[in-house]
Amino acid sequence: MYSTPSFSRALTRRSDTFVVGECLRLYGLMIRLIEEFENNAQTTVTCADLTRYTSSIEKLDAFCEDWKSESKLAQECFQRASKEMTCDKLNGRFKRLFYRGMNETKRKIIEAAEVEFAESGYGGASVREITNRADVNVAAINYHFGNKESLYQEMVRNRIEPLNRRRIDMLEKALEANDQFPLPLEQVIDFLVRPILTELMTDDGNDFRFLRVIGRGLSEGQAFMKEFHRELLQEIVEKYTAAISDSLRNPGFEKVAYGMHLLSCTILGSMMQHARLELVSAGRIDLNDVDGLCEHLVAYISGGLRAVSEIEMRGVK
Repeated sequence: MYSTPSFSRALTRRSDTFVVGECLRLYGLMIRLIEEFENNAQTTVTCADLTRYTSSIEKLDAFCEDWKSESKLAQECFQRASKEMTCDKLNGRFKRLFYRGMNETKRKIIEAAEVEFAESGYGGASVREITNRADVNVAAINYHFGNKESLYQEMVRNRIEPLNRRRIDMLEKALEANDQFPLPLEQVIDFLVRPILTELMTDDGNDFRFLRVIGRGLSEGQAFMKEFHRELLQEIVEKYTAAISDSLRNPGFEKVAYGMHLLSCTILGSMMQHARLELVSAGRIDLNDVDGLCEHLVAYISGGLRAVSEIEMRGVK
């Protein structure tokens, strides 16, 4: 539907002036692309568009960060650049276009369902309450989704599938750049953790409701949840399990299985109980500090995985 500007020329290390100019020019193209979408009410943005765009802007943003760290001229130029030229702001504007492309009634239902599932869990959520929040009738839910189970699944897919694609792309590109040799464990865990926390903790209003939706849904054990989550997470679990095992020098199935289970529980608990951080820190830690949470979570998970990998297996002395 759209073409993302190429920034391959910016990666050719010529003069600082050339590279900085190219990067700023490409940021400008990204902004104009978004403005064209925003000014055309008929334009729709699909999940695939959202994933491709997010990947492109993040690569450009990461390159510019690297270049700024190496070049004083780059630092000065980017300091003068528009404050709109940031990865989070550009992605936030593009994400809003994605939701605008939905049928208005369907979008209202999904947003209302997210609030209701966060507050009541899947089992306690009421279709009647969702319709009240969305200001629609029950027939609208039946028409667009069929039932509460299908509504829950589509709500989660709309959020998680683009994130999973991004995390898989990040891992595959890093492995390719490393000639398929194992990556540092912390890098693999960062790829797994940072995108989902950055996405879910930087929404407008930031009340962490989708974090609670995921946490409560996974913990309730509804009959359909097991198969749904297996389908939703199968590819990413397989790829990251292999990468983590390689980073740990393949300690064996049992250790990797326990490690992945505990990793999942840690991420889930961090999402579901994030608000507790304000209590245990007596309000001294900012709940919106995504980088801080990622840094500590990556260190905690990596240390735990290494510890598990070094446990002597039962019956082995």
